[in-house]
Amino acid sequence: MLSFAYRTAGDYTEQYMSDYDQLAGVFGNVSEMCDELYGLIESSFVPAGAEAADSRGEETFRQIVRYVNEHFQSDVSIQDISKKFYIHPNYVSHLFKKEPRVNFTKYLTGIRMERACELLRGTSLTVSEIAEQVGYHDYFYFAKLFKKQTGKTPTAYRNGN
Repeated sequence: MLSFAYRTAGDYTEQYMSDYDQLAGVFGNVSEMCDELYGLIESSFVPAGAEAADSRGEETFRQIVRYVNEHFQSDVSIQDISKKFYIHPNYVSHLFKKEPRVNFTKYLTGIRMERACELLRGTSLTVSEIAEQVGYHDYFYFAKLFKKQTGKTPTAYRNGN
């Protein structure tokens, strides 16, 4: 028998369920059940004091930033991070909006462009090779983002520095 707490009209109700039909009666689909479970798990890890919750969030964020900084050249997404750190994707987004005050995509793009600038200034790699090294498999998309970020094409940036 499974004991399961779920939200009804803002309150939690505990109900014992013994089979799939009872679960299906409470939750419309597996996704809804998983969302509720994630919420219960997340709330069970929140310390009693708000200060402790903030410090836990800050430590988690430091670990996430370290991970992104070390893996920016691969396909990093909020979903990957949420799976790796066992937190909800919305919470990952919240942490980025709270700490560096930019969304995850802008943060990742900033790291990638910073590294691309370093490579353009300090190496003789082609722009296409640099795009690959900083996590972009599409040269044209990389060039477009680079120009949007710096105001110059990658080649113009290299020639100007």
